Amino acid sequence: MGTMKTQNEKVLGALQTGDKFTVNALAHRTRLTTDQVAKAIHNLKNSGYMVYSNRVKGSAKVEYRIGTPSRRVISAGIAALRAEGISV
Repeated sequence: MGTMKTQNEKVLGALQTGDKFTVNALAHRTRLTTDQVAKAIHNLKNSGYMVYSNRVKGSAKVEYRIGTPSRRVISAGIAALRAEGISV
């Protein structure tokens, strides 16, 4: 019998394919509700995954993808840590 994946693992697995997904597309692919997908995306971002949110041109929809953070994003993170007194 297989191991059950968490909601976060299901969404992460879909994003790691390299495709872009709307919340509805992720919900369909992972068999989760749109609310569960939104929560998983929030959890992944808070866990350090670089999940990008991009508005679809000419639409109110947002597409999500996972990617590598730019040097600018990493620099901003380091600056924020230093501002909190954390040595990096």
